[in-house]
Amino acid sequence: MLKERLEWYKTKLNYSRSDTLNGIRFNVPRINGIRYRPNERWMSEAIRGLITYRQGVFLDCGVNTGQTLLKLKSIDPDYPYIGFEPNPACAYYVNTLIQMNQLRECTLVPAGLAPTTGTATLNLFDTAAHDDKASLIPERGIEVRSTRCVVTLGAEPLCHLLGERALGVVKIDVEGFELEVVETMHALIARHHPPVLIEFLPSYSAGSKRDRRQKTIEKLFDELDYDLYRIQKTRSDELQGLDPIETTGVQTEWSTNSDYLLAPREQKHALSNVFAIGVV
Repeated sequence: MLKERLEWYKTKLNYSRSDTLNGIRFNVPRINGIRYRPNERWMSEAIRGLITYRQGVFLDCGVNTGQTLLKLKSIDPDYPYIGFEPNPACAYYVNTLIQMNQLRECTLVPAGLAPTTGTATLNLFDTAAHDDKASLIPERGIEVRSTRCVVTLGAEPLCHLLGERALGVVKIDVEGFELEVVETMHALIARHHPPVLIEFLPSYSAGSKRDRRQKTIEKLFDELDYDLYRIQKTRSDELQGLDPIETTGVQTEWSTNSDYLLAPREQKHALSNVFAIGVV
């Protein structure tokens, strides 16, 4: 009871602290229980390697509380960034994070990227307002704790935001909504050929709805002459290398097998210059 009360009081405390990422110090706020949580140590090296040879805009689909944003800005503060985040609590938090740290070349869009511009239901599976499992797809196999009516934007607004700039690197972490995001961006991906960091939730069984959706994504990228790599990590969650694979297959452990890179075959030589490829 005392622990629960303390946790409740912590959600009412607003303060900021400093956090160092890749040698760069950031001011990190805590706002009504929402805070930045460091995660995915391997992602820093993945970003560093990709932006070594890819110039343009970093497109972040699924910003949450700015984990990928801070990784990018700790490596190259001037690399242009556009982030899509439908959760209004997360969008408010990340805007504050950007302002507190005076981050440059940042555009945060408080909306989800989707095939049509309109509204949708965001499902939260946790009591936390910044639930990192929140999804525009309700079928997660776990209880929906609450919902939010959120805005979605289609490809045309994204094209407007890009303007004449190239699409440099894409990260997609949208908790099951990957197919819709990929379909929305298909023409842009075909035009700009960006490498795509993507998380797939476990499909658990062959022929399941999630398995079929992932196979559709694989087919879409294969038609664009992309190769698929599983991101291999060390026990300490550092980037170990890229394992070329034909298909994601049926996965049951999201913590170790959920992260992938899709990259144009024409970029294989550039990839091999910055990553260890063929890691088992």
